[in-house]
Amino acid sequence: ITYTRILHGEGAVDFRDVAWSPDGSYALIIGYPASLYRYDDALQTLSWIADGAGEYWEEVNFSRDGSYALLGGGDDPTIPAPVLYRYTEANGLEVVPDILGTGDGKFLNTYRVQSLQAHPSTGEWVILGDNAASWPAQIGCLNTLDADFVGGQHTWNYWGCVNIDQGADSVAWGSNLGTDIALGVSHYTELVYFDPALAVGQFALQVHPNTGNLRKVVFDPTNDAVAWVLNWSSSNVYTWEGSLRTDPQNSFSMSGYTIW
Repeated sequence: ITYTRILHGEGAVDFRDVAWSPDGSYALIIGYPASLYRYDDALQTLSWIADGAGEYWEEVNFSRDGSYALLGGGDDPTIPAPVLYRYTEANGLEVVPDILGTGDGKFLNTYRVQSLQAHPSTGEWVILGDNAASWPAQIGCLNTLDADFVGGQHTWNYWGCVNIDQGADSVAWGSNLGTDIALGVSHYTELVYFDPALAVGQFALQVHPNTGNLRKVVFDPTNDAVAWVLNWSSSNVYTWEGSLRTDPQNSFSMSGYTIW
């Protein structure tokens, strides 16, 4: 394995999240609390793009066609003010307006955009919000966004909220037995399974039997019925195939806060 250190002149930066453009030519990197950087793979350079205005950016991901990326986060943890940005090569960073909603329930009681990912085939986004209430009564809320940046008429669909221990953290699209699903994880020990095709019982909690923090969930790109779940406090990655497999033979040790 060969590692290459990328030297840059941006000073001391705590990097928080990273996403490759679908064509692999560049990556977007979030610095804590809210700085956006662009990594050019051909030149192996890192360039600053913009800083947030008081926001805390949590995650960045690209649309499936690679035409833009979305960044999500939040403002003051005591004020319901989730933020959503779009990045394009042509226009840089732009605010996506009016994401809080009023009567349709989208981002109801939500303080931040915690995680977001585009659907693997339709391009629709699933967005996980966190209401940041007092532990242990925190709520994770799922919404979908069908973005129309040409006409400006975005379509939101509010899926609902579920009580989760210590707040929402990560969401991923995938499939199970031919059904599109979303998997979400909390800061603590719970994996949330959501099936939008069901009229009732869409949310199902799979409680992790061991103590620790489930930090990130991603689907295997070659077999999206299989997901990987990172438990950062015990430094293990577990597999999910309809259920969370926690036996030691199906986990391997690593250290970190995110996987991609």
